[in-house]
Amino acid sequence: MPNQEVSPPAIDLHLDVVGEIDIPGKRLAVDAALYDSRVVNWSVDGQMALRSSWGTDPAFLLAVGGFHPAYDAPTGFPTLDRVRVSLDVPGGNPVVELTGYFAVTSNTLQVGAQAYAAFEAGPFSAKGTLGFDALFYLDPFRFLIDVAATLDVRVEGFSLAIDFAGSFSGPTPYRLRGRISVDIGPLSFSANANVALGEAPPVEPLPRATILPELVAALDRSENWSAALPAGGTPLVSLRRSPSDAEGEVTAHPLGTLTVRQTVVPLAYRIERFGGAVPSTHDSFRIAAVRVGGDPVMDRARSDVLEPFAPGQYRSLTAAEKLSGDDFVDLAAGTTVVDTGTVHGGQTDQANVTRTRLSYEQRVPDEHSDGARETATARSSGHSPATVAAFSAAGDVANSGARRTGEAAFSVRAAETRAADGVAVDLRDARFGDALTAAGTAEDSDGITDGGVRTDEGSFQVGDSDHVVVDLRTLEPVAIADEDAPTPRGAHAAREALAAHRASTSPDGRRLGVVPIHRANTGGAR
Repeated sequence: MPNQEVSPPAIDLHLDVVGEIDIPGKRLAVDAALYDSRVVNWSVDGQMALRSSWGTDPAFLLAVGGFHPAYDAPTGFPTLDRVRVSLDVPGGNPVVELTGYFAVTSNTLQVGAQAYAAFEAGPFSAKGTLGFDALFYLDPFRFLIDVAATLDVRVEGFSLAIDFAGSFSGPTPYRLRGRISVDIGPLSFSANANVALGEAPPVEPLPRATILPELVAALDRSENWSAALPAGGTPLVSLRRSPSDAEGEVTAHPLGTLTVRQTVVPLAYRIERFGGAVPSTHDSFRIAAVRVGGDPVMDRARSDVLEPFAPGQYRSLTAAEKLSGDDFVDLAAGTTVVDTGTVHGGQTDQANVTRTRLSYEQRVPDEHSDGARETATARSSGHSPATVAAFSAAGDVANSGARRTGEAAFSVRAAETRAADGVAVDLRDARFGDALTAAGTAEDSDGITDGGVRTDEGSFQVGDSDHVVVDLRTLEPVAIADEDAPTPRGAHAAREALAAHRASTSPDGRRLGVVPIHRANTGGAR
């Protein structure tokens, strides 16, 4: 078979592409490069990059061959080689090379190209360039196009050099600027031009806008409010909607966070423009204070909520600031209120109290281990001993299966009775007398006590005065220190008082401890 040479393909392109999509991070990145590529006798190479994000800092940049010379690429964006097309001829004469770029950002369109040619033949040589760079702003629309050209011709001691640079911008007015210089041998000539086409429109004052009503309306919309469960740890209670809750109300966990946000204007930020207008009165806004249940929230208990805003929509930026500045900036849009304290149901409205039958498990361990266990519980949960005691005695834990079974000798047999206003809890135990009740102190006209909600006859509630120091052998309350009579206290306060008593007095043979008041042997008196 005769040897046959295989002709190279007319078009031979080699492209490397690498991409990354980060769904949780809400961003996309693509990089590509042409190498060892040809179109007939022309070699082709160049680079491109795409960056897009749609999270808290949305942005979009696409560049093929780079950006306009006046544009500063964002930090982290790769430096790209221009797309280049070169003519390959034996000996490298003539030389023809074309370069270009194309880029799109959120507010600009950029395109540019340059041609270079050189030729030599004996004593004659010539070379020249011709190129342009165009930049289009999308909002508000305007453009700037720069054009440049050079020519250099030499032959046996004679030289001719021409250099031209010009720009065309608009609209209204359209403006043409240019400069040309010509060198012929030892002689030089130059000229400048600056021509305006059309008249600039009259500058009309911008309309005025009142921003505050729109901001207040946005903060008042229920969809701009949200609640989150406590970060880490256990929520201690679960939530349900009350029949009295109005439509659109947000149910917030007492240990969680409550957040409000809006995107009308950034907060704590000077507003110079607003929807094609200027502020009529106030030009800066902030959330000065937050109240929960009528009580002010300390500044340290809340933090700013950030949202991406486009500075160009609220500030009068120069062309350079628009070109090189960030498209979006994270600015304050609202506030988040963190846990500022725990209150119990019914403290403000008796209608929110749900009455039910309760069962309790009571243990009376050694006072040293008892105190140590409570200290460890408070430390691990992050809540005060009083809060832990309240939740463990009257919350979901108290009603769980683990608290209703086992160790029957230590359980309280509860019987349900009817009260005039509904079902109440009647705790009775043949060993310790009649119906046991825990009453708070400092009762007010609404039935609220320092220890909790006022109790009806035969009902039980957890409060701040629900424990007492007793002789553990008889469970009879005892007076300690300088007390005239046994004093009910909160669990933590009672243990602290007992510890202080032990430290200040000599052992008297009694074995003292702290128990809930309904477990004390009071002979039916309360």
